Amino acid sequence: AERYGLAVSPDAVVRDLSIAERQLVEILRVLLMDARAVILDEPTSALAPQEVDALLAVIDRLRRDGLGIALITHKLAETRAVADRATILRGGAMVLSGGDPRSFTDDELVEAMVGSVPPPLPVERVPPRPGPPALVVNGVSATSPDGHARISDITFMVQPGELVGVAWVSGNGQRELLDAVLGVLPIEHGEIHIDGIDIGRTGRPRKALEAGAVIVPEDPVNDAVIGGLAILEHLALNGQPLPTSGPRIDWRAVRKLVGDTDVAERLHLAPLTRDVSTLSGGNIQRVVLTRTFLVDDP
Repeated sequence: AERYGLAVSPDAVVRDLSIAERQLVEILRVLLMDARAVILDEPTSALAPQEVDALLAVIDRLRRDGLGIALITHKLAETRAVADRATILRGGAMVLSGGDPRSFTDDELVEAMVGSVPPPLPVERVPPRPGPPALVVNGVSATSPDGHARISDITFMVQPGELVGVAWVSGNGQRELLDAVLGVLPIEHGEIHIDGIDIGRTGRPRKALEAGAVIVPEDPVNDAVIGGLAILEHLALNGQPLPTSGPRIDWRAVRKLVGDTDVAERLHLAPLTRDVSTLSGGNIQRVVLTRTFLVDDP
């Protein structure tokens, strides 16, 4: 740990560590095993920019010390920063192999990854819609159940048709803010209104869901899916009343609900019979996003 600048206490309990610190624990285990080949699967997907830079520096140091490293990532900047060669897979087939990632433009790499270059976002933003705000957070204070993190006097507003960015370094209260807005974490002071409905202070997620709140978490594998359930079953768990046929769930109606929208096709969702626990992190995120779009008036 001293050699690579990995500051992790050996006495710490893993469940209390941040995602970045858990990554460092994994790398320390690799070093203790005297590994010669290391595969890193999306190691920076949930890290803040500063944490990404620190982890890439460690990866580059491992490379210079002679380890063979395969870095699985969809982030072009990271590939250019540390990779000597790039290989791109799409639909289970290799579409590019062995090239120096610095010799390709962003458009060339993106087209190889997804088959086309997405159109650029419009320069002129559509203004928010007039009317009452979709979300009001007013003077909210709360503390995590373990007492390690706290938010204090948070106030902001989100209008319909508006996208508000929340900038925080990981571990500084964003999870607690999310849980408070969803009614999972009781708040000590302040008010939260979703579509004009006061969700209260006592931690009532059902009230937040009924008001129109929907979550797409940063760690969907642990926070948004249930191992053993199929994609179709997850899409039914969107907070809306389940269609029934007698005492049973009407799965034909659920499937029709998914088929009546084009979101599953646009997001390249895996077959609805697939067990979600067998999917990659990116494909699990597609399931969560599809489920979000099936909610009425989120």
